[in-house]
Amino acid sequence: MVKVYIVRHCPTEGNAVRVFQGGIDTPLSKKGEECKELLSVRFRNIHLDKIYSSPQKRAYLTAEGVALYNKAPIITLDGLKEIHIGEADGKPWQYIAENYRDFAAKWDNEPWLVTSPGGETMAEVYERMKNSFLKAVSESENQTIAIVSHGCALHNLMCYLIFNDIKKLKETDFLNHASVSLLTYDNGEVSFEYYNDNSHIIGAKPVSRPLFYP
Repeated sequence: MVKVYIVRHCPTEGNAVRVFQGGIDTPLSKKGEECKELLSVRFRNIHLDKIYSSPQKRAYLTAEGVALYNKAPIITLDGLKEIHIGEADGKPWQYIAENYRDFAAKWDNEPWLVTSPGGETMAEVYERMKNSFLKAVSESENQTIAIVSHGCALHNLMCYLIFNDIKKLKETDFLNHASVSLLTYDNGEVSFEYYNDNSHIIGAKPVSRPLFYP
């Protein structure tokens, strides 16, 4: 059995201005730095054998927060990166809605069919997140680990863990920034203790999956 904490990265400056961050990185915002400190406190008395993180800066900085007191080693996995959407990456959400209408419509209505303009398909993200998770747990029998990644990437992972069907993406709840979910994985069986908890963040408000066309 493996105990797994799943953490979405802390808020960034790009999140604050609603820029799509896939392959690009922007620094943690002031709020993000505060969330990082609060995550550190939350994990202070939790034993972790290791932390698997996306190598992208916003996720890695969050992983450093998780590791601050328990000193767990951080292992980067490229498969935990955020979706890369090619030429639309780094553009404001509104710009994408107006200029990449097919992509935006698929994202809202049939996310499993998303094909990025010069980037990844959603199916590719789903597969690499699934494989990254299975790699992490296969290396961690009888251990407690954390996985730190990104919004869309973790949305795919949670869809796999809950439904094992990419077509259930719209039925999978999106994770909040700096949220923590806890599950156990035992011979292919997944059991959640809690999901998308951000009770450690003062004044946190739940958010839904970002929509191009609200």
